[in-house]
Amino acid sequence: MVDSVPDQLEKATLTIVPASANPRPGPGKTLNFQFNPQSYTVSKSATWSRSDAQCAQEAGPIQWQGAGPKQMSLQIFLDRSDAANASVIDDVNTLFACCTPTATSKASEKPSGPYVLFGWGKNLSFWAVVTSVSVEYLMFWPNGDPYRARASLSLEQVDAPTPKQNPTSGGLPARRTHTLLEGETLAHVAQSEYGDPGAWRVLAEANGIDDPMRVRSGDRLLVPSPAEALGAPGTPGTPRPAEPEPAGI
Repeated sequence: MVDSVPDQLEKATLTIVPASANPRPGPGKTLNFQFNPQSYTVSKSATWSRSDAQCAQEAGPIQWQGAGPKQMSLQIFLDRSDAANASVIDDVNTLFACCTPTATSKASEKPSGPYVLFGWGKNLSFWAVVTSVSVEYLMFWPNGDPYRARASLSLEQVDAPTPKQNPTSGGLPARRTHTLLEGETLAHVAQSEYGDPGAWRVLAEANGIDDPMRVRSGDRLLVPSPAEALGAPGTPGTPRPAEPEPAGI
């Protein structure tokens, strides 16, 4: 039996959120890949210590010390050749900013870079920090602006556990994702998820979307739970006051 092929190609994304002491990542920005990576590598290590033993014929006894964080390395191919004089510089600066403290963290005197989450379809990686970014510019407009580049990223896992799903525990339910279909808007998703198209602002805020009219089919959204989006914890389905939709949404 041959597995069915999806009608729409899933695009990989990198979600960038401010580091939080909660320790729960909050709303952020999603960088949508124009081209999916050909491959990515995930590794994990563990630390063991071995003590010397004079009578041991092969090696001394070994003792577990702890698990190391997961590591991921991947390449992102950036291309803006579809628009005259468009540049990849903004996307590159977004990636470089992952290696610098955010303005909010500096203001709180606890400087920290953001958390990131690599996702591809239903496959989500671990929350991580970016430990290195290297960019190779490949093609240029006549004025010297690069419109094609290849970025290499190294990520390291951070301790950002998923919140508890018991409403009485005080934690918020875990978020899931939704990939926009052709012609689908934030209002459509809000109606489907929450029964209230006016809750599109919840989706916009959770995904760092400034202009809801610029979402496109294939974009992947983080979807807050109904308890988080529509009411206080423990009272899912309690709607917020109706909010007007932007024209055309």
